[in-house]
Amino acid sequence: MRFSAMLARIALPVTAAVCGGCFQSRTVDCGDGFLCPAEQACAAPGHCGEPAQVEKCDGKQLWDSCDFTDTSAGSCRFGVCEACTPDRQGCGGGWRGMSPPTTQQLNDVWVIARDDVYAVGNAGTLLHYDGTAWSAVITEPAVPSDIDLQSIWGAGGGDFYVISSDAGERNVLHITDRTTLTTETMPSYGLKAVWGSGPDEVYVVGLGGTIRRRVSAGWLEVSSGGLPLAKIHGSSSTRAFAIGPSGSYARLDGTAWTPGTITASAILTDVWASDTEAFVTGEDRTLLRLAGTAWQPVTFNATVPIGLDLYAVWGADGWFYAAGDAGKILLSMNGTDWSDESPPIGTSALRAIDGTSRTNIFVVGAAGAIWHYGQP
Repeated sequence: MRFSAMLARIALPVTAAVCGGCFQSRTVDCGDGFLCPAEQACAAPGHCGEPAQVEKCDGKQLWDSCDFTDTSAGSCRFGVCEACTPDRQGCGGGWRGMSPPTTQQLNDVWVIARDDVYAVGNAGTLLHYDGTAWSAVITEPAVPSDIDLQSIWGAGGGDFYVISSDAGERNVLHITDRTTLTTETMPSYGLKAVWGSGPDEVYVVGLGGTIRRRVSAGWLEVSSGGLPLAKIHGSSSTRAFAIGPSGSYARLDGTAWTPGTITASAILTDVWASDTEAFVTGEDRTLLRLAGTAWQPVTFNATVPIGLDLYAVWGADGWFYAAGDAGKILLSMNGTDWSDESPPIGTSALRAIDGTSRTNIFVVGAAGAIWHYGQP
C-alpha cells in the first residue's frame, strides 16, 4: 500500500506536466494572457473565431459588412464575420422592419450607438437593442405593467430616466446599471418628457407648466411662465426648447428659460433642435421651422398627403426627417422643402425618431413597430 501510494504521488505531477504540454499545443496565444483553441484564430481582444471568418474582417470596423459565405452576407462583430439576420446591424441598407418582442405601442426611442438603443412604450414596455436583436429589459424591481412609458433619456452607461403616465410617485423612473430601478421623489408630478445635455443637467417638463432640473440635492424648479409643456429637446446646456400641445413653449438661452407662443391651428406633438436648427411637428400636416425668433411653416411637395398627422421630428448631417401616421416618413435636405419618403414604411403610426447619423436611424410606433435605416 505504501508503494502504491508512492507511485500515485509520483504520477500526478508527471500527468500534469504531460497534460500541460497538451493544453499548450491545443491553443493559440493571443497575448495579454488570452488563449484561443488551436483550430480558431485571435480576433478582437478577448474573442476567437474561425480563421476564414476572422480574415474577412481584417481591417474592418464593428458592424462593417462582410461575405459570410459566397452566397450569403454577414457583418463584423468582435473581429469575426457572422451571418446576417433580419435585425443585425450592417446587414442591408435603406428602411427595414425589425422584430421587437412586443405588440405594445412604442412612444419613444433613444439611440446611443449602433448597438445600444432603448425604446419605451405602453404597459411598462422597456426594450434594448444590442446590434443583433431587441429584448426586454429586466429591472429590479420590475417596471410596473399598469403604466405607459412615454419618454426616455440618459447620459449613457446604463444610467437613464423614463417618464411614465403615472401622475404620482411612479412618474419619474431612474434606471442605473441598466437594471436597477428607483423612483424619483418630485415636488410636483404629471410630467410628460425628459431630456438632458449631460449627466449633470437633466430636465423634465409637464402640462402644469413645470420645468425641473436635476441637481445633486434633488429636482430644482425652474420658472417657465406657467405654460403647459409636453416635449423637450436641445443640443447643449445653452440651447433647448420645450413645447406644449396648444402652442406654448419655452426656450433655454444660457441659464434662463424664456416663455413664448407658437402660432398654430393644430395640436403640437414634438420638438427637435440642433445648434443651428429647430423644428416643431403637429397634427394636420403641421411642421414649423424656427427662423430667427419666428416659427415658419415649411413647404411640402405634392407627395405629402394633406391632413397628415406628424408626431416626431429629428435631423443629422443636414438631413431632416419627420414621422407620422400610416408609416409616413418625410425628408428634407435643406430644412425648407419636404417630400415623402416613398413607399411608406409599414402602416403603423410612427411616434418617435432618433439616431446617431443619417445612416443609423430608428423609428418606433404603434403595435410595436420598429424600423431602422442603415447602410450595409
